Amino acid sequence: MESRENLSEKSVSSKTISHNIDLLSMSKKSVSSTSLRKRVARRRQFSSLSVSTNKEDSSDEGSSPSYDLKKNYNIIKSLGCGTYALVQLAEEKGTGRQVAIKISRGINSRDLLKSEYDILSKVSHERIIKPLSFQENSAKKESYLIMEYFEGQNLNEFIEENGVLGQTDARLIFNQLLSAVEALHSARIAHRDIKPENILVNKDLQIKLVDFNISKVYKPLKEDEKTKFSSIFYTHISTPLYAAPELRTSIGYTESIDIWGLGIVLLSMLCGTLQDEKLPSGTAERMLSLQGVISLKIEESKCSEFLLSLLSEDPEERPIASECRLSSWMSEE
Repeated sequence: MESRENLSEKSVSSKTISHNIDLLSMSKKSVSSTSLRKRVARRRQFSSLSVSTNKEDSSDEGSSPSYDLKKNYNIIKSLGCGTYALVQLAEEKGTGRQVAIKISRGINSRDLLKSEYDILSKVSHERIIKPLSFQENSAKKESYLIMEYFEGQNLNEFIEENGVLGQTDARLIFNQLLSAVEALHSARIAHRDIKPENILVNKDLQIKLVDFNISKVYKPLKEDEKTKFSSIFYTHISTPLYAAPELRTSIGYTESIDIWGLGIVLLSMLCGTLQDEKLPSGTAERMLSLQGVISLKIEESKCSEFLLSLLSEDPEERPIASECRLSSWMSEE
């Protein structure tokens, strides 16, 4: 019998994520994969990295297979619709508390939603959306992820409405996002889809990182396998426009994909959304185009150097999350 991780990965791969990824690349160097290949050869047995692998982890206390959503909440309005779920703003009856409820239908979507709840339950951080409960109604074949409500808009919409950010505001948002990624990696969780659309921002420039449906927990390395980044993943995921270059390989990738995501977010805040750039489709052409955007629009060398380090084509040359704070650009007022 296949593990839950394999089933989940197949579902993401075949149902919601395109394998035809048009990849971004940020440097003239080719991806250095020798060390990664050696690690993969030793760790093939760990290719199934499970969020929860036993009965105790896969069930929620208080969850009911016949949960009546309307009995407990008044739906106010729709907040958005993703690949596999609808997000609604609701008010809890009796308390008046507003919550965001992600609603999905079907077994595959249920597993993704449950996985997202499990991941969010493993980490508590003020810049990561907080889960409240997971419920399901088997008769309707519906599942519900109930979360705190954070009033704001996604960062991509914010940039499109307000224009590019100054470096002070960009640094404020980036610092919050970095703290969230540090917390995730400390808990051995890779988000795997960090992008402007998955960051909520309010009028005070406070943020929440959301959408953990393709996030994964990774196993700690053995002592003789210790390297800069410690995970191995194989499923081709991520949004094509933002995808890291190592996703084109078949040897796996690491949580360094989140560092690439940090670079994409910072680049978008300072230079505008990548949709605005009308980037070419070819990998080499896109690499040159993005490098041109950085050199043309970012005059300060400290900032451009930091950006290029985050967006290094070689994932092993990217800084780990804690090393990002050593950047001279991060320490500027």
